[in-house]
Amino acid sequence: MRSTPPDVVRPLPGGDLRCRCHRLLARVVDEGIEMRCARCKQSAVLRWDVLSELRREPAPLELRPDE
Repeated sequence: MRSTPPDVVRPLPGGDLRCRCHRLLARVVDEGIEMRCARCKQSAVLRWDVLSELRREPAPLELRPDE
């Protein structure tokens, strides 16, 4: 469980998204957003068309127990 809420961050002017410790988390590239695994160093690109599809999907409903 996470004890503190996640930081809301914005990319730097060059497109890099960095953690508080200045480690690179992701960066903007022509194809989309490139992310790199801190453990194995493998890169993955989240394409712009996939991002736009995610934005169009409705938010999931929050289920609450009957009151």
